[in-house]
Amino acid sequence: MIEKWLERAKRGFLYFDENVIGKPAKWVTPSWNYYISRIVVPISILLGLYELIDTADFASTFQSSNAKVYFYAILVALATVFVCWVVLLVILRGTFINHTSNACLSIISSIIILKAISKFGFFILIEADWDIIWANRLTLVIGADLTYGVTQDDVSNESWRLWPPVFMVSLIIGTSYATTVKNYKQFLVPFSIFSLLCLFFVWNPNHVNYEPQTSLIRLTAALLCTYVSFGLTYRYCQSAEEYLVNKVKSWIGIASVITFFLTIVFLDPPEKIVELGIMDEGVPPQDWGGLFVNLLLSVAACVIGFFISILLAFGRRSELPFFKFPSVTIIELVRSGPLVAWLFIAFFLIPDIIRPIYEADAVIRTILIISLFGGCYMAEVLRGGLQAVPSGQIEAAMALGLTPIQTKLYVELPSAIRTTLPAMVGIFIGLWKDTTLVYLLGVLDFFALAKVLANTDREFLGNYREPLIFAGFIFWSVAFYMSRISKGIEAKLGLGNEGGGEAT
Repeated sequence: MIEKWLERAKRGFLYFDENVIGKPAKWVTPSWNYYISRIVVPISILLGLYELIDTADFASTFQSSNAKVYFYAILVALATVFVCWVVLLVILRGTFINHTSNACLSIISSIIILKAISKFGFFILIEADWDIIWANRLTLVIGADLTYGVTQDDVSNESWRLWPPVFMVSLIIGTSYATTVKNYKQFLVPFSIFSLLCLFFVWNPNHVNYEPQTSLIRLTAALLCTYVSFGLTYRYCQSAEEYLVNKVKSWIGIASVITFFLTIVFLDPPEKIVELGIMDEGVPPQDWGGLFVNLLLSVAACVIGFFISILLAFGRRSELPFFKFPSVTIIELVRSGPLVAWLFIAFFLIPDIIRPIYEADAVIRTILIISLFGGCYMAEVLRGGLQAVPSGQIEAAMALGLTPIQTKLYVELPSAIRTTLPAMVGIFIGLWKDTTLVYLLGVLDFFALAKVLANTDREFLGNYREPLIFAGFIFWSVAFYMSRISKGIEAKLGLGNEGGGEAT
């Protein structure tokens, strides 16, 4: 048993280093190749230990905790071991003789990894002062105006308006995951890690300027709702027929749209609801801020923009000039200009156009423009998917007695969305990152707050890099998460395989 495990580990190790470094020269026999690896590994480890001691001594001279110092030293030591291992194997195996480009690329890549870990790790773990993030965590999440009610007793606390949408989103997340994952571990493990990070972000007593107990209770309840909704839906989907599972997915889509509009209603109820006494006067959109605004704008671009794209895509394919020419004009006009230009148009011109009908502030105007901008780009992608729908499906639908509208909604549109899903997700990721442009209009979104955060407190003057790096990490995390979700859906639809797009 042990011999088989050692033999398997040996083959796996050789397979790994050949993929990293390349195949050795022809004169290197398999046995000599294995002995070279046994010599190189101890030498690399010794050099790594020397770098570990040297790095720890250097990092300890800075004002940082011992845990961060040793963690940084271990990272640098591991990167050093990797570089030494790559360089020595390339030389001793003669890889540079037969595969010069691969050998050079391996050495350069390993050195870049070492430099990146050394420089960025030193700043993140040793040099940076992350107290600015902990001291302004509420401001970064919900904005400055909503934070006043949480941190000051003489200002009305309106942050409670965010919790109903949080609970609704929690239920939607748990239910939607239950209809897509094959194994419950695919959800429970990453979501549990995410839950612990969220709870730690709220609980951490470092520079806390609010009462964390209430927020912890509410956040824990919301996370438990996600677990419960996932468990119930997952159990139902395991025994239900496929058409019933698809019906649940359609309900999730409808619930997501309703949640988006209810979020706006909770924050800023319409005047008629306030006059009837159903809800008190809320928080105007110009007082919204932080990461919440970026999430709201990106969701608006996905929800409203998707419906706009459906109308424009079918309108452009229509044979009636009444639908075709306006759709073509809107798509080409919007796509011909950058998003920044349209945001300034929304800020200066749209109020005069829609003022007799609706009084919209900067945030609502931004939502409309970003939704229209994303909708026009998605319309062209969706139009390409509609053109790729086989004519036989349309003829079969008409033969079954479906009306033209039913054929478009139940046959053409699902097939087009299925084939264009990767491109659509790419547009969503682009719109998520483009929400940072709203700071040009004076909207204090997550990026705008990160830029000015160092100027708001004398204690953190000059700490400009930490908030910007933190903001960049959050934007990257959400974009990466969306890409992984897209890959999961593609795999479930069979699009990950060669020729998978031809399946229906």
